[in-house]
Amino acid sequence: MKLIDPDALRKLTTSSRLKEVQAQLKTIDQARAGLTEAKLKSTAKGAGVKTVEEEQPAYERYHHLTEPCTPSLTLPFSYKQLAEQFRCCDTIVCMMFNRKEVCTFDKLKPSVEVMSKKRFSKDVLGQIKTIYPESYLLTQEKLSRPGVTSKTYQLVITPEFSTKLNTDDAPGTMSAACLLQRRNHFHSLLLSRVKQYHSEYLATLDPPVGISAEDIMRWHPRFPLDSIAAIQAAPLPESPLEMKCSSAQDILNRVKGKLNKRIECALESLVQKQGTVVAATSPSSVDGGARECLKGVSQDLLARIRERESFKLVQKMTLRPEHEKERTELLNLREFIRITRSLFLAEQKAAIPRDELVCKVKESFSCVLAVDEVEALVQLASRVLPDWFKILSIKRGVFVKIVKERDANELMARITRKLQE
Repeated sequence: MKLIDPDALRKLTTSSRLKEVQAQLKTIDQARAGLTEAKLKSTAKGAGVKTVEEEQPAYERYHHLTEPCTPSLTLPFSYKQLAEQFRCCDTIVCMMFNRKEVCTFDKLKPSVEVMSKKRFSKDVLGQIKTIYPESYLLTQEKLSRPGVTSKTYQLVITPEFSTKLNTDDAPGTMSAACLLQRRNHFHSLLLSRVKQYHSEYLATLDPPVGISAEDIMRWHPRFPLDSIAAIQAAPLPESPLEMKCSSAQDILNRVKGKLNKRIECALESLVQKQGTVVAATSPSSVDGGARECLKGVSQDLLARIRERESFKLVQKMTLRPEHEKERTELLNLREFIRITRSLFLAEQKAAIPRDELVCKVKESFSCVLAVDEVEALVQLASRVLPDWFKILSIKRGVFVKIVKERDANELMARITRKLQE
């Protein structure tokens, strides 16, 4: 604190305006106290907002990035095209919705076609509504067109979404997380539809195969993936002024009483012909040639063979990706045993450096393997066959050693039993 000069202090105390100066100083002190209090309040308010934002942890905000998926279950080509067109359509609708712009089909069609490089029609929009009915709200509204004075009915597309998916400050907008969640949900709906066709196909096999839809990791090898039924387009709202005649009955209802009896009788006969349904004959389940080939074979033997094939297919279709990787490594371990044993017999050494073994195995393997994959085979051999393959760590480096007296056929048999478990 700075000291006041005694002469100045004496002059202030003897001044006639001392009370006026004291009042001004008091006003300054009150203003300073009010400013400090306002700063404290704003700091507390900012801290409160920060705590509210930090209430939602990262594992909840980025939950959509960790959703499980099954990469081995591929979709048919037509379904992949529909998923891509839905992504483009949803992106355009989201942009117009965030700009508070009315999205009509006439505006949406050229934008989606430029983005997807595919033709976009009302049938595609109807297919999207069939798969994902809650995606859009479709209405017919009277709007003005550019260059036309009178208003006409147009198809308006409005997105329907949950406000919980939006992490932005603006509640009336669609965020990127919302778009990604809708895209993943549409893909899961397509996958569920294909799984339903797959379950129906498994039920037609002999013997029938029953697998839960959640356990399927890959499709049946003979499942006609690209031959499944096309998605039927859902009906879209039509303009109240447009009345289309899709059948002879509609034409008859519109022109009844306006034409002569001869034409009306012809239309009635056409309606009756369209109403008749021809029952399709079901194809024979067993081909005659196959019957001729299996003539004389025991039915019990055929039943056991079919049951065994069915069991193998169930195992293959329900195999997890991590188990499939382990199975692939065990299959590669057979060739690894052969190459390693031949290398030790040719080198005539008790131990070989691990890096040298990895390099030799990589060069001698029948298929292309990376260095990491060969090192994984080295570790797997030490775990599965510890009495034959050993890894030694000494000061000079890491070496590998095998028991040359062990029979290779016995080692292969152990790997085969491991695969059958």
